[in-house]
Amino acid sequence: RDFTINAMARGGDGALIAPFGGEPIYVEMYQQALRDSDSSVRAAAVRGLAMHGSPEDVSRILPMLSDPDHLLRWEVARALQRLHNPEAIKPLLEHLFEPNEPDAQVRASVASALGQYADTRVLEALFAALGDRDLNVNLAALDSLRTLTGQDFGLNIRSWVAWRKNSEDP
Repeated sequence: RDFTINAMARGGDGALIAPFGGEPIYVEMYQQALRDSDSSVRAAAVRGLAMHGSPEDVSRILPMLSDPDHLLRWEVARALQRLHNPEAIKPLLEHLFEPNEPDAQVRASVASALGQYADTRVLEALFAALGDRDLNVNLAALDSLRTLTGQDFGLNIRSWVAWRKNSEDP
């Protein structure tokens, strides 16, 4: 018990994490667990890769952004907030809107992940996400826009679009 307590630390979300979880043997285990038939095992593997993986792991987890299990999709979106790879932009953009992603919690996490990519397509999509019917998605999109641009026009889409039109290099 003492070893367990001493070897554990708390992550940013308050969850207990093992500092040794980033050793190559563990990362390989997370990668293998992505193929498990149980979605909760895959979600745990995605979380492990989010904490200890690399940009190369993005291609391994991206297909799960379309999984039927909304908790797994949420874990993938959260992982993509930490693992940055331009390969993720297009799938993230596809899952930012309700027709492709019914779960607002997932859409909000997708909006947060998009805040890592300074890309015109991302800006335009985040402007549109300010009009999502869920406030969490609106606020996540706003947060990402602030991060990407250094500007703050609140949830006013027209002000964002006007700024974009008048900005040489947003």
